[in-house]
Amino acid sequence: MNANVLPSGAWESLFPRALALIDEISKYGGMADPFWTLGGGTVLMFRYRHRMSKDIDIFVPDPQYLGFVTPRLSDTAADMTEDYTEQPGMFVKLLFEEGEVTVCGNVSKPRPASRPRWQPPLTASCTSPASCPPWLAAWSA
Repeated sequence: MNANVLPSGAWESLFPRALALIDEISKYGGMADPFWTLGGGTVLMFRYRHRMSKDIDIFVPDPQYLGFVTPRLSDTAADMTEDYTEQPGMFVKLLFEEGEVTVCGNVSKPRPASRPRWQPPLTASCTSPASCPPWLAAWSA
């Protein structure tokens, strides 16, 4: 894997969907900048080019966020897919032909003292704009 280029893959279509779900939390949850973190293999891919990400894992601190991202309650999520699994208060997993987007709730991780500012806000996705794909680096603040 080239150290300066992220691999093409399912993450390219899944990541914008994950961001749209975060927008749902912001829009309907009354939070301009809801806290969330990116986890799993996607972080390893963005930070270290360690592997190719085949899914997107989002972690949120409040299980109430999950109501804003489940196709059962969210029109935006339902428009994305009707194929999903959920365990209330724990996770919502949206299933797509190319992979999955999972939002996990009730994650007890402290909010970092500082974090990169992106538009839309991202946490733990890239170590710097130069290490991100061009479409993501363009959002850096």
